[in-house]
Amino acid sequence: MYIYTMGERVYALEMANLLDPQKIYFDSRVIAQGDCTQRHQKGLDVVLGQESAVLILDDTEEMWVKHRANLILMERYHFFASSCKQFRYKCKSLSELKSDESEADRALATVLQVLKRIHNLFFDPEQGENFAGRDVRQLILNQRIRKMSNDDDGYKVARAQTPLSSIAQAFEEISDLIKKGNDNEVAVDLQLKPFCEACSLVSVLFGCLGMAFKFAEMEYTAKLRDLLEASKNFDTLSSIVDFDLKNKTVKSPGSHTRNLRRVRQGLDLIKELFQNFLSPENLSLKTAATTAYQQVCAPYHTWAVRTAASAGMCTLPTREQLLLNLNETDKSADIEMRRYIKASHDVIKIIDDLYISRGITLDW
Repeated sequence: MYIYTMGERVYALEMANLLDPQKIYFDSRVIAQGDCTQRHQKGLDVVLGQESAVLILDDTEEMWVKHRANLILMERYHFFASSCKQFRYKCKSLSELKSDESEADRALATVLQVLKRIHNLFFDPEQGENFAGRDVRQLILNQRIRKMSNDDDGYKVARAQTPLSSIAQAFEEISDLIKKGNDNEVAVDLQLKPFCEACSLVSVLFGCLGMAFKFAEMEYTAKLRDLLEASKNFDTLSSIVDFDLKNKTVKSPGSHTRNLRRVRQGLDLIKELFQNFLSPENLSLKTAATTAYQQVCAPYHTWAVRTAASAGMCTLPTREQLLLNLNETDKSADIEMRRYIKASHDVIKIIDDLYISRGITLDW
């Protein structure tokens, strides 16, 4: 385990000594403000380990803009009155009440149960010994942990949603906005941040597909992070495209417009994979994924990337294993995949229409 704080290292080490005097849990694994690679942000780039296997426990979501899928947001601890005042809580602090949290049913106790549950699911022996293909972000999404009010138990499963149903719902909400605008004959310009938040859910699907789609996951998440960062300065999809048009950087490596194109490609890849997966031919996952990749991504990838992708397809899970990873049955997966296919079609189309309306071709 790591201690990760935006405080100074001296403070962090003192806290580590208080919490773990025998150096059993943390030892020297302390990350402080001086270790961070981005100002006012925490990131997993300074943590030794795959992102798919890292679980974050924090009380401040804004610190983890790029890694919300790994985060369990827990209730903030307010022992001193100054803390309540700082965060505008209109209640007495624990020190004023001459008390402390209950060891049985308050935030720490409750989140411990959540951590144990996710740990047991991640290391479930019935899943075999291939840990490389597992993704803790999927398990967090399955649990749908949400911070509750002070009158609640701190955490609970909000809804019995699966990764697929969460993704389908997020894209249906965007699709509904598009349809509403079309019905009113109003040009729809999607808000960038909500779009990025919906797209971030899709990265869990890439993780469920294992090492075969690692290349796609890395490209997709990198481009999405750029767009999420851009949402601090740009409100809509059209605003980033217009910015690059003005600066003649539409197709420049690293431009927001280019990255949006690649994220759109990732959405289309999953859509095509789902369509193949649900085809009457009852295709294997390998065949469904290979066909989707060749149609959506291969034309834009180098020979080296295509060769690596082709070799990786042999490591894909079976249809049955994928359904198990997604916590779905054949019937429920059919429903949720079709929801995503239908909704994502509208989202992909509006991105394409945005490019075409600006005279930008789609063959790149």
